[in-house]
Amino acid sequence: MKNKKIVQKAGSRFLAMMLSVAMVVPGTAFVPAEYSGAIEALAATIDIAEDFESGEPKGYVRGSGSLTVVEEGHAGKALQLSGRTQNWHTYAYDVSAYAGATANISVFMKTEDTQIVCEVTGTGSDSKDYYNWLLNTNVTPGEWTALSGTVTIPEGAKELYFSTGSGTADYLIDDVNIEIVEAEASEGAVSKDYTFDKLTQAAADDEETGATAAIGEDGKLSVTMTRQYGQVFFRLPEELAGMIITGIRLNVAEGSSQAGLSPKLLSEADFNTDQRNGDVGVAYGSNTLNATSDDLGKTARYVGIMTTSEATPATPITMTFDSITINAKSAERVIDAKKDIMAGFNGNFENTGYWNDVKWRDETKEDSLIAYCSYSEKDPAPKKTLGSKYMRASSVSANTVSPNTVSPNGLEGEAVVPTVQMNYKTGITADKAYEFTYYARIADAAKVSTPKVSMSVLVHDSDYKKQESAQITYDESYELTDAWQKVSGTMVIAENANELPESQIRFEGSAGITFDIDNLQIAEMRIPKVDMTIPDLHEEVQKTGNGVEYMGVALPVSSLDNENTMKLVEKHFNSVTCENEMKPESILGSGEPGVSTLEELESKLNFESADKVARHFAEYNKNNPSEPIKMRGHVFVWHSQTPTWWFREDFKSDGAYVSKEEMNKRIDWYIEKVGKHFDTEFPGLIYAWDVVNEQASDAGGIRMGTDWAAIYGGSTEYILQAFKSADQYLAKDTILFYNDYNDCDPVKAATICRFLKEIRGVLKEGRKLGAGMQGHHDMLTPTYETIETATRKYAEIADVVHITELDIKSSVGFDGKDLETEFTKEGHRYKDIYEIVRKINEEHKKGSLKGYVQNITIWGTHDPVSWLKTSNSVGGSADGKTPQYPLLFDDYYGAKPAYWAFVNASQLEPLVRDVNAMQTDKFEYANAIRFAAGTDDVIIRPIWNANELKVQVVVKSKKTADSEIILYVDPANSKGDKTGDFVRKNATGEELKAVDGGYKAEFEVPMTMNPLDKVSFDVVVKKDGNTYSYNDTTNNQENSSKYYAVLSMKPFMAITKGSAIIDGDIAEWKDIPASKLEVKSGSALTTTAETKVSWDADNLYVIY
Repeated sequence: MKNKKIVQKAGSRFLAMMLSVAMVVPGTAFVPAEYSGAIEALAATIDIAEDFESGEPKGYVRGSGSLTVVEEGHAGKALQLSGRTQNWHTYAYDVSAYAGATANISVFMKTEDTQIVCEVTGTGSDSKDYYNWLLNTNVTPGEWTALSGTVTIPEGAKELYFSTGSGTADYLIDDVNIEIVEAEASEGAVSKDYTFDKLTQAAADDEETGATAAIGEDGKLSVTMTRQYGQVFFRLPEELAGMIITGIRLNVAEGSSQAGLSPKLLSEADFNTDQRNGDVGVAYGSNTLNATSDDLGKTARYVGIMTTSEATPATPITMTFDSITINAKSAERVIDAKKDIMAGFNGNFENTGYWNDVKWRDETKEDSLIAYCSYSEKDPAPKKTLGSKYMRASSVSANTVSPNTVSPNGLEGEAVVPTVQMNYKTGITADKAYEFTYYARIADAAKVSTPKVSMSVLVHDSDYKKQESAQITYDESYELTDAWQKVSGTMVIAENANELPESQIRFEGSAGITFDIDNLQIAEMRIPKVDMTIPDLHEEVQKTGNGVEYMGVALPVSSLDNENTMKLVEKHFNSVTCENEMKPESILGSGEPGVSTLEELESKLNFESADKVARHFAEYNKNNPSEPIKMRGHVFVWHSQTPTWWFREDFKSDGAYVSKEEMNKRIDWYIEKVGKHFDTEFPGLIYAWDVVNEQASDAGGIRMGTDWAAIYGGSTEYILQAFKSADQYLAKDTILFYNDYNDCDPVKAATICRFLKEIRGVLKEGRKLGAGMQGHHDMLTPTYETIETATRKYAEIADVVHITELDIKSSVGFDGKDLETEFTKEGHRYKDIYEIVRKINEEHKKGSLKGYVQNITIWGTHDPVSWLKTSNSVGGSADGKTPQYPLLFDDYYGAKPAYWAFVNASQLEPLVRDVNAMQTDKFEYANAIRFAAGTDDVIIRPIWNANELKVQVVVKSKKTADSEIILYVDPANSKGDKTGDFVRKNATGEELKAVDGGYKAEFEVPMTMNPLDKVSFDVVVKKDGNTYSYNDTTNNQENSSKYYAVLSMKPFMAITKGSAIIDGDIAEWKDIPASKLEVKSGSALTTTAETKVSWDADNLYVIY
């Protein structure tokens, strides 16, 4: 089929429609009209979504150019913009209706330029036009690249468009999604724009940072970068001190370059180091950055502006910024109401029925001394959400109260200390930390020079024979007045109080005053703490991994100073990889060395950070010889984090590229010096080196567009040279690795396998060759089968396979709310990967594979330090908007289900699967669902019609005397305890019918069914005394549907085979049956259509 030309020019939007492809509209349901009453949209409203399969673009050309629908899409077809004569001539959308809204944007683009951009133009409140970059990223010319992120569409916005970084190169665009979302406002949140004259410049010295900065009279900033990774720094405004910095946006001036723009947020400690890594957050290839976490956001003191693109003094990169937007929120402690343990104990004093639990001092209750008071118009609550009442403790003299209540010093007539005691069984327990907040004020503060109200907590047994007081720490010192003040802090109950069930909470005021209290909230806090009682991860994997010797982890040098992190590492891992400290840029340095020969360069090599890590583990191994922690070296040859001067004459960033012969010498020299350094200083510590990293293109073949390619073109000569040098200089038992990401993609895997075979040819006999699979996976892709296939291919060639950088990105659409379900999904994903490892290693043991998986390295110690926490566009990448929890241990070092996937998978909660039933009366049309009953294959085929659900279950095994198949159905999909509506059907003996290779049962469950209805179900197979479940592996189907799978009813349409001619005769469709469709989005009907559909080997044809 030919490409369809769509002619568009400025001022006109003429579209010729082509409907010869599959229709895919995200977030919208297409169903036969007779079922329309049952349908509501299931996904968020997507305001702009197109994949160009229909041939009808929703956007238009801004300026001039031609649009063509072409076959070479990211997935299916794509839209090509050609004939651009200005950079602003782009593919655009009218977004005036979305001005001021928050949007999730994602798109795929392909161009010969080196950068892609999402921009917006409009008119600001000052009546001036603006042109803002919203998103941008660097690309490899000629490769599809994703551009995504969450942005705010500015007020006054008119057009949003996609462009290249500079120039007028043609581009392809595909899979555009722009979703308008509601952003949740944080308590005390602020968003402020600052011109740069309002910030204090710091460390903007060209020699030190590779950049200079100039601020104009209008407060705009101009930055000139003279080397790759050049950067300037500014101290954040003092008025934000004490707040949590949640993110920043650099507002780029119209027409300014954004080549490699990468903002950073830094703490004071990070700024004072040589690296200045951006410990609070970094966003590569973007003008927007979110802080990694609130805890880190509290520490943010500096913003850095960096480029990752190549720059030299002769060819600098200049960027201009109108202003910076800084988002922050109050650092005030806020208790989650759902976690407030006082919620059931009248902590807001609204319920006067709690009088019996609130006492004056220790023994008596005096209505006149303790009162529940009401707020009024003249005396309003300090916060609108606090309710209508508060508690007052009045001051008295000793002779006016009961005889049992005396003043602290026992002197009659003295003013007593007003003390309110609350006796609750709140669940406050030992060896835990709690946070608290309450509001307090003094009614008669003038009577005391420094009035105070303090809280104390006592846990005790019923007769007070055992008791323990909490250690309380206030967030800050305070002095109360007659105005309400929020008081907050933390408390810890000692470990030896773990069997004291009751708690007593006291508020004690200064003698002679009356005080008020409201909204007491207490919630358990998790203390960052390594659980030393659970099994050591590496020991368990060595037992069950069929030959896995190392469980590894990546860490930065800064982790050595964190006691909890090192406890975690030393307990659970026996292999360590430096995140950055052994990369070329760390050792060579990013700035020009100021020398011109290799002999002079040797004195400039900087091993300080790498040696600090290596020295730590060498010393650890000396003290723990029976359980050593080894290291993987990472990395000698890489296109990233390698200074451009390394490839050029006289080590000058603007010098000419050296010859292949000279570069071969440099490779050889570098590997000799670095490799021998570590082997000499720390003998036996490094057992493997990533010699070459990421040199295969995602599209197949060698990576182009790099400094290496500039010298070697498409040749693998530099790769082979690196391995020859490593083979020559490194210890003989060191395993040499080629390492890459997207390692399971079949096209890329084929290139990697070719590299491995070529490398094998240059290594001396006896040297082990390793294949490094980085393993940056998401929750669904690559599939189990794809990972298994790729791992097996590498094990057929290499002696050893390492999974070198394993982590799991969150599910698509995950919003961070249901962590329990997400962690369960993640645990099962890790379980599948480990299962593949064990399967490959079992094949190796049997002699069918040359290599085996020796090492599984997790890319980070625990979730908050993962590189996926911030937006980045490098291999593996993250969009910066989806909450990420990719590792085995959580924010507090606690073991997640992902940990148990390796240690004891039976600890995992069952994963609730979502599957489909087809609308048909024939089982052969059903979607087959498979699971294993021991060594036997079980196939489930669900189908439905308007009156019933039918399920066929086939067991590929010989029937035994106790064979039984059971179907469970919860029609209401209640996910709860069993009710009378549950259906249980079973088949045994003669009811089990013989089929080829096994036996089957077929069940019918009468019920009224409509498209997109959901029921939950499970299938159990019993045989030889064993029970096997499809979904609820706890085998609790008789009591609860909590772990039943969810079955969705999908409509069915018969489609006639036949090819269509575009722009042909409509009469040719006369024999194709018509179907009525209704399209609903949200609650509103958007489209009705009568369609005719046909298909051939290449296309699905739709006419309406």
